[in-house]
Amino acid sequence: MKLKKDKSTYDAGCLTPLAVAGLLAGSLIWANALQNRPKPAPAEPAGVQRSAFGGTIQSPTDWIESCYDGDTCTTIQGEKLRIACVDTPAMGESGAIAARNYSRGFTADGVWVNRLGADRYGRTVAQVYSRDGKSLGQELVRKGHAEVDSRFAHQCDWTRTTER
Repeated sequence: MKLKKDKSTYDAGCLTPLAVAGLLAGSLIWANALQNRPKPAPAEPAGVQRSAFGGTIQSPTDWIESCYDGDTCTTIQGEKLRIACVDTPAMGESGAIAARNYSRGFTADGVWVNRLGADRYGRTVAQVYSRDGKSLGQELVRKGHAEVDSRFAHQCDWTRTTER
């Protein structure tokens, strides 16, 4: 079928290479946008309270991309978090992989982060809570993957009641 417009002839059944390239580029941009859209926010956990030490709980849109070890994780925005009040084995030490795997599983469905400050390495020191209000640090200690770090235990109320 031929269409006539302004002294030019167009073939409606054929796309030019430039038109095909434009459609392909548009499709790729759309697919990338769908793949990188934000995940839904986790539900507000029960029992989470604002810190008496000046920390604030951010909106429940914190997603962990990875956990390097049991007490160091990175958000999808690239923020490095140091889990407050606990010390887990360093990678290469006994128990490190189990602690890391526990933290990865704990944070998989989104978390609430109570940012307390920064450590000497520039990481954000934070209390991390699951969707149902459990503290990652407290659970690491309870499951035997971490010990309470007595130098910083005053930052976490749960350290006063957790058996060590």
